[in-house]
Amino acid sequence: PTTTETTSAPPATETTKKETTTKAATTKTSTTKASSERAASAPAPDSPEAILNSAVLHPQYTNDEWLDMQVQSIFSVILKDSMSTYEKVVACYNYMIDTSEYGHMTMFVNPSDFSRYVNEEDAKTVLFAKSILSNGKGVCDDYAALFLVLTRAIGLDCYYTTGYTTNTKGEKKAHSWNTITVNGKDYIFDVQVEDNQSDYGIKYTFFCKEYDSPISKVYSGYDLESSKKSYGGFRLVDPSEVKTTQSADSIFTF
Repeated sequence: PTTTETTSAPPATETTKKETTTKAATTKTSTTKASSERAASAPAPDSPEAILNSAVLHPQYTNDEWLDMQVQSIFSVILKDSMSTYEKVVACYNYMIDTSEYGHMTMFVNPSDFSRYVNEEDAKTVLFAKSILSNGKGVCDDYAALFLVLTRAIGLDCYYTTGYTTNTKGEKKAHSWNTITVNGKDYIFDVQVEDNQSDYGIKYTFFCKEYDSPISKVYSGYDLESSKKSYGGFRLVDPSEVKTTQSADSIFTF
């Protein structure tokens, strides 16, 4: 009996060794597959997703009570806490295209609205953004203003940029769009032109494009440094210094 037990032991050991080897191989294969899947799903370093998700966020609001409430209301519908920065910017981009259309509007503006802000360009941005939100219609200035307000609220360094665009007919026209700076590099965002070309779906042709990319050739006459300096952080002047001598509204058509 002792001899029989001793003789039967090796096969059992061999079986255990085989099972262990098979299990280890399976685990290695699964790990390799999981790593490959993660690598395949990770965005390319130069993709809009990777670029925007790498941004350090510093949320800023406009200090206009009505406009900031509207932004919060929009965010409560289109954004979720689980979203990445990239997903939030896409949501804002899509929202504007879905809810806005190109068209000129007449605005009645009290001059004191301009004097509320330290920076006049900030005051214009607020007025243009309020106009397109109120009317669902605007020109490039209004689109650029609202996109700046939305992405600034997310925390991105977004600027209002002006210059010219050249259309397919070779015609050069004055235009406004946005520049978002991430890690020291500037990217083009043009919701208004994207909207004009979105009849058959949004293609993101003008979403997070580098200034040395092919699409940048349609833009000219811009000064990125000046556009950055024109943003004042929506700082308000001391209430006692706001000029209220002019009570009549001024009429602006955009």
